[in-house]
Amino acid sequence: MRFRVTAKSVSRYQKRYDLPRTGVVDARTRSAMIGRIVVNIEQRKLRLIRHFGSLAGIRVASAGEIARVPGISPALAERIHQEL
Repeated sequence: MRFRVTAKSVSRYQKRYDLPRTGVVDARTRSAMIGRIVVNIEQRKLRLIRHFGSLAGIRVASAGEIARVPGISPALAERIHQEL
């Protein structure tokens, strides 16, 4: 999965982590942002597998059941359900 770092996402990141808002994104900030996104995705994957036991369990689950996993929103649950 590819991530686009937009001006809006940079602004949110700077606000969230109380970074100076210079308007310029250096490579270190961009790398940190992408690193946090990847870690968050990995944590969600682990939560899903722990909750359902396997990928097959996730495939059988409804979007509502997937949404009950902590950290998974109803919109994301619907997307996961459609993809699998």
